[in-house]
Amino acid sequence: MTLNWSLVHSSHTNINGNSSEISITPALTGKYIIVFTDSLGANPAWYKAGYLLPCFDNNTIGKVYGRSKFVALRRHTFIKLTDWEFLNYFAFKPVSWLVDIQIKIWSTADYAVYDQDDRVEDRLNEIYSILQN
Repeated sequence: MTLNWSLVHSSHTNINGNSSEISITPALTGKYIIVFTDSLGANPAWYKAGYLLPCFDNNTIGKVYGRSKFVALRRHTFIKLTDWEFLNYFAFKPVSWLVDIQIKIWSTADYAVYDQDDRVEDRLNEIYSILQN
């Protein structure tokens, strides 16, 4: 089965060593995303681009962050979002040594077909663990 990935975000930001957050509000089509980053001035040996942080704003508390997701440089990083992460926006926190950062995000809902297989395998492993005890 071929998955239908949709490009939902594309940006290029000059950061000049400033590791301030970059706000990202993609129009996601599903809870499965691929994040690609690149940097024109990056050393070919560098591996880390930064972190994708799911977040939302709360009137009482302020900005709230979810669990950060590591994003590799010059590679495609696959991320499965929780329902909460899917419904909110993201901040990208680049590493401080990059001069610029290109971020592309693709999204799909089709991966849920494969995810069902993972859930079945998890349930079988749980049953096996119970039977062993």
